[in-house]
Amino acid sequence: YIHLHLHLQTLTKLSVGGKQIGAVGAKYFADALQNNETLKLFYLQDSNIGYTGAQYLADALRHNKTLWTVLISRMNNISSSLLEKLKQQDSRFT
Repeated sequence: YIHLHLHLQTLTKLSVGGKQIGAVGAKYFADALQNNETLKLFYLQDSNIGYTGAQYLADALRHNKTLWTVLISRMNNISSSLLEKLKQQDSRFT
């Protein structure tokens, strides 16, 4: 986690699409994103984060005002109704 947190302090764009990080990986990223002030774009397509991982990220975005876009819409075991709910809560989800 510490390595991830330090590395995220210099990135502006990160793609972990296709890496199958799951909900556990999403939790690590969510924790690091809470205080991140540099990342603008975060791509998570085909990462298998599921409902739980999406909720971790939604919680993190309440604290992160720097991130512009979180792309989670493809192949993440997230129902279309959950995706719509996330988009309504925070327009940065796509």
